[in-house]
Amino acid sequence: MRPNILAEDSMLEAQLVEMRFDMLRNQLALLVDLRQSANFKVENFGLLIFREVRSFSVDGLEAVSQPRARVILESLFERSGDSLRADFSVWDDGNATVQVLANEAMVIVGDAVEVRGAPPEYQSSTREQIAAGTQSWESKVRLYGWAEMRATDG
Repeated sequence: MRPNILAEDSMLEAQLVEMRFDMLRNQLALLVDLRQSANFKVENFGLLIFREVRSFSVDGLEAVSQPRARVILESLFERSGDSLRADFSVWDDGNATVQVLANEAMVIVGDAVEVRGAPPEYQSSTREQIAAGTQSWESKVRLYGWAEMRATDG
């Protein structure tokens, strides 16, 4: 049975891989690795897309020269006033937060077919090994499910 993709802590123990903001379309996308997730057992790929972004903040994530795992400790999707709010608590050698206010959110989960096994060992792997063992924007994905949420029901 597939978990509720937008439930509180649905992204628990997933790893935040990358974030991109598209200024032209006013969209924010978060790419997450679900292989270590507490809630997803078949899926290894997650894409969170926020449309009509009103604001987003990232606090406590450090710029690093060597890529490292950034594990999601808590996740929350909720309606807040006339916006949709998404909050993520992330472990990055200390607690960090990502918060998004937008009009819409879509979460897509699936299987990145070229990425198998456990995530790379970040401490001892080269950048090339990490890139080969991690999902990317170019990953070929077999979709298993998606969910959408809007700031208003209408």
